[in-house]
Amino acid sequence: VAEEVIAKGNGDLVGMSRALISDPALPKKARQGDIKNIRPCVFDNFAWGEIHLGKPLTEHHNPYLGKENEAFYRLKTAEFAKRILVLGGGPSGLEAAWVAAARGHGVTLFCASQHLGGSLIAESTLPGRSEMAKIIDYQVYQGNTYGVEYVLNHRATSSDVIEFGADEVVLATGSIQREPKGLNNNDQVISARDFVSNFDQYTGKKAVLIDEDFSAATYGVADLLAQNFNKVFLVTSRPRLAGNVNHCSAIGVFRRLYSADIDIRPAQETIGFSSNELILKNPFSNVETKISGVDLVVYSTPRISTDDLAPEISGINLHRIGDCRSPRNLLAAIQGGHALALDL
Repeated sequence: VAEEVIAKGNGDLVGMSRALISDPALPKKARQGDIKNIRPCVFDNFAWGEIHLGKPLTEHHNPYLGKENEAFYRLKTAEFAKRILVLGGGPSGLEAAWVAAARGHGVTLFCASQHLGGSLIAESTLPGRSEMAKIIDYQVYQGNTYGVEYVLNHRATSSDVIEFGADEVVLATGSIQREPKGLNNNDQVISARDFVSNFDQYTGKKAVLIDEDFSAATYGVADLLAQNFNKVFLVTSRPRLAGNVNHCSAIGVFRRLYSADIDIRPAQETIGFSSNELILKNPFSNVETKISGVDLVVYSTPRISTDDLAPEISGINLHRIGDCRSPRNLLAAIQGGHALALDL
């Protein structure tokens, strides 16, 4: 867009702000035609949100923000080249893989899915979240540049890991969403991740989204449900929505929810679900209410680490990163993977 403005004579100078927070070397890389090597800005207002909370300026995948010589920082070559195996193709695993490879290590990454990106690539399919895929594109590009070997559609076993014989193993197997109490063993109840992965298979008259995650991605799921169901209810135990969404993005969240005529039910805990009837209770007044004729219940809840392989591969140099270590936000996942790779 900036080049088009200049080329058409609509301006003599184009200024940028957030794009330079992501990559202060953007002008130099653009001038050299090195477009794919520009660390992308995904415009999710995360940096603005941190400032609104009185925190220092930060950015998802620029770990050198604000440091001396930030724009021209170069990774240091490792003293000894190692054989490294990364298990998991989400943002944390991808970051660790490409940074380790850039430092001279031989890196292989096993991904259980046929697509790299983990839950973030699924999130990028949601309304208003498409830009998030650019983070994965950048990481994969860097990995290809530095020779990371990607093995897709392969869920590694302990035998795979032992036979591989890596000097270091990085466990980045992510997390799953916790199923709400009272909703177990019901095929009409699914996680938000499962719904997003197969959303075209679910249609009907009424759907309920249980929000115990309070993130922007959750409200993207609400948007998606509204496309497939005649009526969508958004239920949360908190008195208000979007507790984990920064102020700037929350404005857009509420605009989309109300424009889609989503019925928002704050301060409502889920008690049970049977015969297409969801039972709710206000945690402050203990008053119970019901939503009848429900075709599907989708839950977006706190996450549980998935590190099942760890006990089976003890005795090797094993490192946990990302949600596998403990559930965390995207900033902590990516920068944790980056920091580990600097220590390998």
